[in-house]
Amino acid sequence: MRYATWNVTFEDNSGTTPEPIIRSEGGQASGAFMVGQWGVCGYLSNDAIINEAGYWNCIEVTQAQALALAGPSATINADGYFVFPEPTR
Repeated sequence: MRYATWNVTFEDNSGTTPEPIIRSEGGQASGAFMVGQWGVCGYLSNDAIINEAGYWNCIEVTQAQALALAGPSATINADGYFVFPEPTR
């Protein structure tokens, strides 16, 4: 599993993210959680190319960096996906 951060950008009151352009290059990307107001930390497939995703400030990060962004209550399962505890009611 690979991880990356990127920003949601806005044009004409519509938010865009780099997932479509990463798919057009043959890879996959999906957001896992928000970082700050308009940042995202998410997953990249092994074949994802992010060279064309600079508009969204898409940067590959290590698993440790992604886990630090997720916060102290988050863990990562055997498949590399984030696990967050259920919210307290």
